[in-house]
Amino acid sequence: MSATAGVELSDEQRQLLELVYEHFDKTLEWPEAGLVKRQLYQRGYRKVVMDDLFTRLSPALVRKVEFSGERLRLTLRGFRALNRMIELNDFVCILRLAVDRYGEHAADTKFSASDVVRRCGLDTHRLRKLDLLLEAEIYIARSAGRGPDGGPFGWEVDDEVTRYQDVYDIDGYLEARTREIRALADADIPPVHLLAAEGIEWQHPIEPAAFAAPAPAPDLGTSIADDVLRSRCGDLLVLGAPFDRAIREAAVVLEDRVRGAVGGSDRIGVPLIEFAFSAENPKLRLSTNKREQLGAMQLYAGVMAFFRNPTGHNLNDDYTREDAVRFIAMVDLLLALLGRAERL
Repeated sequence: MSATAGVELSDEQRQLLELVYEHFDKTLEWPEAGLVKRQLYQRGYRKVVMDDLFTRLSPALVRKVEFSGERLRLTLRGFRALNRMIELNDFVCILRLAVDRYGEHAADTKFSASDVVRRCGLDTHRLRKLDLLLEAEIYIARSAGRGPDGGPFGWEVDDEVTRYQDVYDIDGYLEARTREIRALADADIPPVHLLAAEGIEWQHPIEPAAFAAPAPAPDLGTSIADDVLRSRCGDLLVLGAPFDRAIREAAVVLEDRVRGAVGGSDRIGVPLIEFAFSAENPKLRLSTNKREQLGAMQLYAGVMAFFRNPTGHNLNDDYTREDAVRFIAMVDLLLALLGRAERL
């Protein structure tokens, strides 16, 4: 399937995609699958038609993801099929900003929401939508902070963004993504699940069944309460080793949440934690007992010093899937405690 080829949608498929888009555009959230089914029913679709439609959902256009329940997330190809070019052009704009920022060879490759607003001319609503779209794309930029309202504060450019240095429009980006996934098919154990998710037909002379399937990952949907943590780490467990990637991502989610909770800060790692949880002058208070507050600070700082920093600067193939799951569960608890902290 060519990234730029026109996608022919049935009336039912287009209606479903439009409902997903309308909810996203209005609420800045992806809709629950059950809600979309009810809306289709209200528009006259019979249950047997809806069940068949959901069974045949193309993951290249819309994906079922687990947050607090099963939700539907439009892919960039889904936006392209609907010709929603405002969001797609905004996406390309932030992609070019990330490429340019990386090319400046600056020590700090971060850019802020205000940088995006200046470059792309976005209002707050479009900026929040763009941030949600960027979450599902790899090799571009990851969140580097949240504002007090939970909105995007800034992003840090991924070192792999140079893959897209020659991309200037959405079709070029989708073609580049297709080439990347096809290239992975040349691996000794090709990621067939990634090919399917991109809507790319298997074209290897050996049947996919001949390859060992990745070990099933634990169901984070039933054990991890934090939506962002679950969505960012679940796919890394499915992909398999190396599992330091899942540990790195979970630690970054925690760091990002702490930074957002204090209203934004240029500090990173342990200095950020000490600034946030100081026993003498805390920005986030978990206990009025100074010794307990110090213990909390040391607990969060330990995650940064022992897990975040080493995996952020070095590769570690020693972590097992079980190690990663246990660590993600610990971060989930720390995120929950952070949510209860008193802001000072």
